[in-house]
Amino acid sequence: MSRFLVDENVPVEIGLILESAGHDTLIVRRSPLVGSSDRVLWARAVKDERIIVTRNHDFPLVGVVGKPGGIVLLRPVSNKPSAVVGLFRDFWAGADPASLSGHIVVLRPGRVRSRAL
Repeated sequence: MSRFLVDENVPVEIGLILESAGHDTLIVRRSPLVGSSDRVLWARAVKDERIIVTRNHDFPLVGVVGKPGGIVLLRPVSNKPSAVVGLFRDFWAGADPASLSGHIVVLRPGRVRSRAL
C-alpha cells in the first residue's frame, strides 16, 4: 500500500481510483487542507511520506527542506476533467505503485518520464 496526496487541481475521481486500489489517499478537495498553499501541501506530503498527484507546474518546490514520497505530474492535452482522469487511468492500468516512491513521474498522453526526486 502506498500513500498519496491528491492535489485539489486534480479531479476527485483520481483519488477515488487510488482509494479503490487500497491506497491511503488524502484527497485535498475533501479535506481541511482545501485552499492550502503549495508549501503547506508539500510539508504534509513530506511528513506523511505521501506521493503528490498534481497538475501544478510549480512542483517540485525548489529550496524547500524535505522531500515527499514522490510526485506524479499530470500533463494532459486538455483541461477537461475527463482528459485528466483518462491520462491517469491509462497510466495506472500498468503502473507499479512501488516504482513511484522517490521519483518524479511526468505523464503525458503516450509518454511517461521518470527520474529520482
